Amino acid sequence: MDAAARLTLDKQAALVDTNGDGKAQVGERIDYAFVVTNTGSVTVTDPTIADDRLAGAGIAVTCPTGPLAPGDQVTCTASYVVTQVDVTAGSVVNTATATGKTPGGDNVSSPPDVATVPSGEVPGAIPPKPTQPPVLRPEDQVPPSDDLSSTGVSVALTILGGLAALVLGLLALFVGRSRRER
Repeated sequence: MDAAARLTLDKQAALVDTNGDGKAQVGERIDYAFVVTNTGSVTVTDPTIADDRLAGAGIAVTCPTGPLAPGDQVTCTASYVVTQVDVTAGSVVNTATATGKTPGGDNVSSPPDVATVPSGEVPGAIPPKPTQPPVLRPEDQVPPSDDLSSTGVSVALTILGGLAALVLGLLALFVGRSRRER
């Protein structure tokens, strides 16, 4: 490797925080910027980024093509969509390294840089509904009562009782008249 070839990497993560709570939730996006700087004294070509989380998700990092002269920098980019695994972990952490080619064809790499984005459940989220009906415990059941007014049964019984009394009264009237007529 050329002794004067050196790269540095500044990995930056910007959460596209749709609810503004400062934490990554499922479906939110993290935009990454990888600023690669040639801190050496020779031109480096073909800068690329190796990022453990993005590679594992099948996401390619896009870098400008062309040589990187001493003191110059390029910005590579990628975006990542947060998963439930990230939320459960409490943060999205990933490590990246920049690599390029020296004039002699050797690889030169930057020290790794880590970016961490806090993640968490949506505040005030409604918990998922249970898949089974709740089990009623004895203390959850309504104790029996002689007062049926809260059930509406007492009103129905009153009406039925009144109708029964009316029918019996009419029946008694009818029977009494038919006996007198004989």
